[in-house]
Amino acid sequence: MDTDEIIRRLREGLVVGLGLMLTHAFYAPDGDRIRDGAPIVPQSGHAVAVVGLGWEEEEAFFLIRNSWGQAWGQNGSAWLSADYIQTHAQCAFGV
Repeated sequence: MDTDEIIRRLREGLVVGLGLMLTHAFYAPDGDRIRDGAPIVPQSGHAVAVVGLGWEEEEAFFLIRNSWGQAWGQNGSAWLSADYIQTHAQCAFGV
């Protein structure tokens, strides 16, 4: 599932699950956003739920909900860029 398909499903009111390979930046979001640039952490597969959609300068950003509790990101959620998802997602699935 590519990011256009994720956008379509979110606009239909559906939640999309992602299987991601994590970067070091994922473990410590910068406020409400995960900034890419760090290498992938070996054996770091993790699933999250995409629950929202936003745009910044014509780039899609996806609001994800993580299972690591309220202390992670901003109350357990953070924004990922479409580029992060295209680079690090191993799979996407309906929830």
